[in-house]
Amino acid sequence: MWPFLRVLYVLFLDLGTEAGQTEAQVKTLLAHTAKEHDKLEAAVATWNRLLEEASRGMPSARSFRYEDLPEDLTDLPQVF
Repeated sequence: MWPFLRVLYVLFLDLGTEAGQTEAQVKTLLAHTAKEHDKLEAAVATWNRLLEEASRGMPSARSFRYEDLPEDLTDLPQVF
């Protein structure tokens, strides 16, 4: 059992909670890379657009790569 547990990495994304820090961190990264004047508004708009795209892929359990994203999202600077 120990060899398995040594390589097991549990990643907790608190995206389903109201006080989620993961969402705030991603929005902060998006705001730092925004080209628009209102960086926070641009970050929220980009986040919402990413959620929209992910929602479309959920029924088929789709995975996304940067290259798979629509052009309006790939025009943004890469933060990850």
